[in-house]
Amino acid sequence: MSSTSGILSRFARGLGTVEFKGGSTPRALPTNLGSSVGRPTMTYDLIYAYYYNSWVYSAAKAIGMSISDIPIVVAEHRGRSRKPKSICRFVKQDLKGEIKNWSEALSEYKAAEKVELIDDHPVLDLLADPNPEADLTQQDLLEAIVIVLETDGNSYVEKIWSGAKNGLPSALWPKVDPRSVVVVPGEKRLVAGYIYQGTAKPVIFNWDEMMHFMYFAPLNPFYGMAAARVLRTQLISETKAIDWNRLFFEHDATPGGLLSSDERLSRDDVNMMRAVWNDRYRGPGRAHQVAILGQGTKYQALTPTHKDMGFQELRNFTKKEVQACYGVPSIVMGDYEDANRASAMTMARLYYLNTVLPRLGKIESILTRQLLNGDKRYSLMFNVGTIDALQEDILLRTRAGRYLKELWTVPNEVREFMGLPRIEKPGMDDVWVDPKMVRMGETPANNGGEEE
Repeated sequence: MSSTSGILSRFARGLGTVEFKGGSTPRALPTNLGSSVGRPTMTYDLIYAYYYNSWVYSAAKAIGMSISDIPIVVAEHRGRSRKPKSICRFVKQDLKGEIKNWSEALSEYKAAEKVELIDDHPVLDLLADPNPEADLTQQDLLEAIVIVLETDGNSYVEKIWSGAKNGLPSALWPKVDPRSVVVVPGEKRLVAGYIYQGTAKPVIFNWDEMMHFMYFAPLNPFYGMAAARVLRTQLISETKAIDWNRLFFEHDATPGGLLSSDERLSRDDVNMMRAVWNDRYRGPGRAHQVAILGQGTKYQALTPTHKDMGFQELRNFTKKEVQACYGVPSIVMGDYEDANRASAMTMARLYYLNTVLPRLGKIESILTRQLLNGDKRYSLMFNVGTIDALQEDILLRTRAGRYLKELWTVPNEVREFMGLPRIEKPGMDDVWVDPKMVRMGETPANNGGEEE
């Protein structure tokens, strides 16, 4: 008997016989959940990071706009018993990441996975015009999903039916405050429904009436965790520092300090000196003036200066923390300092490969499961072949082609690398020596003649 079986048998003797009854709901879940599961602590203020912190706003906004700008198509699966891979997984596994651009990869993906992309489907009509009454566009829908997901870790989209709840919904509503949604655990499925508490009377939703996008949270299977949760302490510190600066310039443009005198001062003298000092030097309009003190009077600063407090270092540190957690480089956040063309293109490409593409898979899978009603013939996917940053730079390819020619590569091989057709003429499959384009084995005198 294995050690595992021995442990189970000892538990069985102490706890009674453990009977496996089957079912699709996980058994490794807390049993004291009650009728609903409350949100994790210290998460209600996370969404305000998008309102008050410029770095979080820039990062979340950039990701939201990048994803919402990619068109969605329906992939029709033909001749496959299994669900086809995503194009991202296909590129990594089958092409080993060795592609010239994603437009070419899309063609290879369609052939290998037997997938046909179609742009005429009722789901696409719904996504293109998700809520006519609210004048929402597909870009609005995706941007709302992503930005709320990036700041809170949970993003909800309500499905709306104009009549009976049958088939595809007639509208979608993505602007749901995630702090007002409570998850209801189920018996036969993980989530039985949701309770929206943002109105005077709570609104109950069945599990299939609300789409829930969330990031993984290791301590809670019902709610997601955003990068803002990890950054919470850092963001609070920076917010307080910014508020200190604001209050400093609004109410007192000079640091607090101590006026002292070698002379004995009466109460009237103290009040007069304070009044004169405040009248002349206090307030934003009187900042940085030269102070003139009377004989025997000294001034001693009691609060640190802006330089001593290191506000700029704090802001730069927060920016780097936000960039690391969200995976958004400086140029994508609008900071082009010290960026040249080559570095900008590299950062943009890495941003899409490492930040945007992984998020697309999550959104694709949930939209497919929720809107296509389990029809395995179809799936929704983002057309990543339209992303400019993932296309090949013609300048780099030209330079590489020139380099290949200098390595004594035959002309037709260079043309193939450049994506050009072969030329079936003499000399196109021979090695030529630069700089005079002399065929190897010849001299300029007998170029084109008999080889030596």
